[in-house]
Amino acid sequence: MEKELEQQLSALQTELKSFAEKAAAEKKDLGTMQSETKAAVEKLQQQIDAIDLKMVEKHNAPATKSLADELKENEDIARLLKNRSGRASFTVKSNRFERKTVISETAVGFSTSGVMPIDRISGITAEARQGLRLRDLLVARPTLLPLVDFVKVTSAPSYTISMTGNTTSGSKSVTSLSVSTSGLKVGQPISGSGIAAGSTIAAINSSSSITLSANATATATGVTLSVTAGAGSVTAEGNAINESAVTFASASEKVRTIAAFIPATKQILDDFNELAGYINTSLPYYVNLEEELQLLSGDGTGENLHGLITQGAAYDTSLNVSGDNKIDQIGHAISQIARSKELDPTFAVLNTMDWWAIRLTKDSYGRYILGDPQSMVRPSIFGLDVVATTSIPSGSFLVGTGAAPAAEIRDRMDMQVEISTEHSDFFQKNLVAIRAEKRAALVVKRPNAFVQGTFA
Repeated sequence: MEKELEQQLSALQTELKSFAEKAAAEKKDLGTMQSETKAAVEKLQQQIDAIDLKMVEKHNAPATKSLADELKENEDIARLLKNRSGRASFTVKSNRFERKTVISETAVGFSTSGVMPIDRISGITAEARQGLRLRDLLVARPTLLPLVDFVKVTSAPSYTISMTGNTTSGSKSVTSLSVSTSGLKVGQPISGSGIAAGSTIAAINSSSSITLSANATATATGVTLSVTAGAGSVTAEGNAINESAVTFASASEKVRTIAAFIPATKQILDDFNELAGYINTSLPYYVNLEEELQLLSGDGTGENLHGLITQGAAYDTSLNVSGDNKIDQIGHAISQIARSKELDPTFAVLNTMDWWAIRLTKDSYGRYILGDPQSMVRPSIFGLDVVATTSIPSGSFLVGTGAAPAAEIRDRMDMQVEISTEHSDFFQKNLVAIRAEKRAALVVKRPNAFVQGTFA
């Protein structure tokens, strides 16, 4: 690149010199430089200045070490190559990364000698790989311990108002309340015999009558009812303040190890560039791929992470309306989170095919609903960032937030790669083992901030 710039600069300077001689002749003969000559000189000077600037930037650019150089400077690697046995390890902290078989000269191939030369493209063309974006949606922080413990509120500060009233099966009205309705509010949860689960106060009719959000399931007189009120209440001067209660619970998540391993022949260690290329494009990618699958769908058993889909609230299908499409259901999931008084969602994870089905949705005039295909449209629905990935099954979706109070990743160990001959009978077979691994935990503190479901 630098040589090409020097060649271009030399050619332009030669051309500029000829125009300078021409300009001098014009001044001598005509008393002034012709406008065409002046324009040509200015254009050439601009091109020369631009190349000068590129060369300055190139010389001033900070030098960055390649992974091959880092490996050459690693004492463990150097000792492994010198002794031809033992083990070596190093940590890969940057995002450098982009089969089940032993990596050998036969596996990677080599040219056959002969009269005619061959043209070989260096390096290895990797298989198709999906982009990994889920980790970027969540907050990640380091941890120094193998277990992450946290305390959460299981029931918000509240107090209970007890009363009696009359209910009628199939009716939403509750009459003859034993206490005044002045202390009640629309939306407060109410429970009792004959009251449907999840019922709330829908309306206050009078000082002794209310309307429920759902029909009563039994007819009764003087049935005991309980209304859950918030911690705050209006209290007359001199009267006792209502006592509120709050419940806490402790929970924990264990740090899990995600790893990948593959054997290779010692001969491959003879070429640092091949080893660096292999590390760059293989094992770390598959470790990160498994991490993404675990962050989404890990079931929390054994050594699996406890994923977002596993812990997230199930989508409330009662929100569906006849004629709804996939966009409508995402909207319903957002409203479900809002109804739970949870943090506003920031992302939606969809299967790639489902996202494109949504993206290709048209209105009655044949226009694309989510934007003109010829314009750059950020993948989003209702202001949420859309992550289209094959890591989630087709037909499924996850809506949630990347805010730390809802969930976060705790990293115990960055991606680490180890090379060793001390495995099974590898010393006898002249093989080495290459392993990549990382350790992390997923801590979901507010599961209702995530809603998972399937498209109808």
